[in-house]
Amino acid sequence: MKRIISILVAFALFLVTVGYISHHQSDLTDVQLEIMRYDLSPAKQDNVELLAQLLDENSVLTMGSSELSTIGESTHPVQFYKDGQHDFDLVLLGQGYTQCLNQAISLAALAPYMDNKQVVLILSAQWFTEEHIDPGAFASVFRMNMYREMLRNPELSDDLKVQMVNRCHEILGEDDLAERLSIQEELYLSDSANILERTTETIRAPFFKFQRGYQARKRAKDVESDFDWEQYLLERPFDLAGQSATAISFEKRLEVAEAEGRASVTNNDFGIEDHYYNEYMKDTYDNRKDSEVDSRFTVSKEYEDLNLFLDVCAELNIEPMLVSVPVNGYWYDYTGFPIEEREGYYNNIVDICKQRSVQLLDLSAYEYTDYVLRDIMHLGWKGWVFIGYEIERFYRQN
Repeated sequence: MKRIISILVAFALFLVTVGYISHHQSDLTDVQLEIMRYDLSPAKQDNVELLAQLLDENSVLTMGSSELSTIGESTHPVQFYKDGQHDFDLVLLGQGYTQCLNQAISLAALAPYMDNKQVVLILSAQWFTEEHIDPGAFASVFRMNMYREMLRNPELSDDLKVQMVNRCHEILGEDDLAERLSIQEELYLSDSANILERTTETIRAPFFKFQRGYQARKRAKDVESDFDWEQYLLERPFDLAGQSATAISFEKRLEVAEAEGRASVTNNDFGIEDHYYNEYMKDTYDNRKDSEVDSRFTVSKEYEDLNLFLDVCAELNIEPMLVSVPVNGYWYDYTGFPIEEREGYYNNIVDICKQRSVQLLDLSAYEYTDYVLRDIMHLGWKGWVFIGYEIERFYRQN
């Protein structure tokens, strides 16, 4: 009996030690916090503890997918806002294959830590296909810690939790990840977990928290040591002269965007950045002609997931702003993607926002405007000007 008690006491002390270390391990300097707001590494994507430090009253949670990490423009948030010279920041969250359901789960997990209850979701038309999302792709970017914290959020109704749980299982099917999700649901939703599952979770939780804290701090230190702030600021095309980046006029931002876009698109008539065109389009150009004549954007499960995201916002008193990003009209015409399907998608987003009284930045009129996109789908030089400027207005109105 004494031996069992000794083991339990030792284990308890170990948990306390790990908890103490993990708490202080995640503390970051102001410079490191600024770096991590715009960082898009795996160390951040599923790290609730880190994001809780970043989501202060002067930050807007900005969610998207691969366009966030497609960085090459001075107007991209990573380039434009990450300078520490103003009282406004974006906290970027997202990566390729991250869509509405992933973001709904993450938002529900992060809501208790958001000092500023605002969120921006940048939509991609490519999410809204009839085939929807591949189970493997969904699993590859799934955020288990976010899922756990979503289930644990007492402010979120069980009904909405069940809806998101069911959608996850519908997408995953027989994927191995589904079994791991079921254990979390038994622990934190149905309260039906057995003693072994509960014990395992109790033991594992502090280890994973420690690991997340270590990864976040290591990432911040690595980026900080490799990052030359003075050189970065000198190379910016904007002359801040001690003023905030947000004080730069809309017209000046567009001027820089136009110049950078013009210099970057020189070898094709589709408005596609040169390197992207050479790497992904040039060799398949002939085969892509009229290859999308049967494609659709108007019928997709993604609309249901978008409504789940907005349901989370409504239940947790978070003010959303959606961004409707256009496709590259020239390229989509070439591939034969029906214009009525594109317009139908844009109109669907407008209708959803009207029905739910949600703010919308609708960029659909810019399908054929040069430099709004950098390729066939990712935001480009002018596109980021429109979005950044509107997010600033969104933030100021709060």
